[in-house]
Amino acid sequence: MRYSKELNIIYNALVSGESFGKFTYWNYYKNEPFQYPFFHTMLYKHYCKNILCWENYGSSANKATKEQLQWIITNIFNTTPKMFIKEYITRTEYERMKTAINACIENGNRL
Repeated sequence: MRYSKELNIIYNALVSGESFGKFTYWNYYKNEPFQYPFFHTMLYKHYCKNILCWENYGSSANKATKEQLQWIITNIFNTTPKMFIKEYITRTEYERMKTAINACIENGNRL
């Protein structure tokens, strides 16, 4: 089966230890920003088992195959691989953002 370029990018990132999630900064229950924003991990490959773990209005795991990844993105995240890449960030991207924001704060710059 032929998979999209975006699905291959996501799969290769997961296999190499990357995780996907969202930068969470807003508390919807209190309708105010969190004091400490954080990275909410939503999709990753287990470090020693051959499974993809996901969390999206529930959580579970599937075998770490491209076919199962396609199913997770389509049925659990209700999107396409191309839109998944646009909506979710990697932990590495989050760490870069956090470092840049902290540097701005330390230098007295406004965000």
